[in-house]
Amino acid sequence: MRQPCWRFELDPVAAGGWTPLFVWDHPDYVWVADAVAVANQRIADPDAAIGPSHFFRDTPIDDAWLEMVWEHAVMPTLKEHFHGRPGRLTALGLAELRSEVNQPDEDTPTS
Repeated sequence: MRQPCWRFELDPVAAGGWTPLFVWDHPDYVWVADAVAVANQRIADPDAAIGPSHFFRDTPIDDAWLEMVWEHAVMPTLKEHFHGRPGRLTALGLAELRSEVNQPDEDTPTS
């Protein structure tokens, strides 16, 4: 007997409503959601986009943990996806994304 199967499409490229869930417990890491959104725009493939599950955690997040997740969970998947095109990975490094999303806007006055 066949059982019905439900399939829900989630568009991780749009970074759909996970940002508020993430920042609720980790306000110092709001930039991670922005970095993932930028990375997903660069990946430009919903099937290879970075999803939120890497960053859900019930204990405090710190830089060391985040770097470990990025290097050992996110990047290996992207390396496989962009096999033969290593130049595509350069713009997807955590340090590069972090510095980009933490840049002050040109419209923001500096003291």
